[in-house]
Amino acid sequence: MTDPDKDFQEIQYRVSAVTEILPLRHRVLRPGVAMEVAEFPGDMDDSTLHFAALQDDKVLSCLSVYASKWQDEDAFQLRGMATDASHQRCGIGGKLLQYAVSHVPSVKYIWCNARVEAIGFYRKFGWNVKSDEFDIEGVGPHVRMCCSLKKGPV
Repeated sequence: MTDPDKDFQEIQYRVSAVTEILPLRHRVLRPGVAMEVAEFPGDMDDSTLHFAALQDDKVLSCLSVYASKWQDEDAFQLRGMATDASHQRCGIGGKLLQYAVSHVPSVKYIWCNARVEAIGFYRKFGWNVKSDEFDIEGVGPHVRMCCSLKKGPV
């Protein structure tokens, strides 16, 4: 029998290459469509950072952050957060989110277009809903959420 605590401790959180995370991003966020649909504008920009949670070189969770603006201030946009179905709801995605946020360059805000069903997940980590619900064609209902990385109002 496997020890889940031991398995969890063996997960590595790190910056990764987009090519390393694309298969998971495609499988979880854009199933049934061409792989190219899982490639986002800005993936190859020097300012973009990709993060992965890995176990035995298998990507379990991923996300990317892109240089952006929030209320006319430099910020980062989180996109493409995905966790393998067999590892969802066990804390890996949350730990990866915290790792990524702690490793973004110094900005005041990080924001995302969150799927409606993920609002509770982001709220657990201090993110706030900042828009009405809107639809991303072919993906579904979303809201804009933001997290302040420095003290002050969001």
